[in-house]
Amino acid sequence: MNDVVAWVVGHAGDLILAATATVAAASAIANLTPTDADNKAVAWVAKVVNFLALNWKKPA
Repeated sequence: MNDVVAWVVGHAGDLILAATATVAAASAIANLTPTDADNKAVAWVAKVVNFLALNWKKPA
């Protein structure tokens, strides 16, 4: 377990970068497509990432 925690802490910047890039790419693709289903899926993923990033406040 300590190895996992050490790995996550050691690669925190890479993990944050990967999550941010994934959400950004998915948002771009979802906005280029005409359906709302993919927009809802990306919004859900973004909500999870924001929760994990402790961004709990709703925008004004």
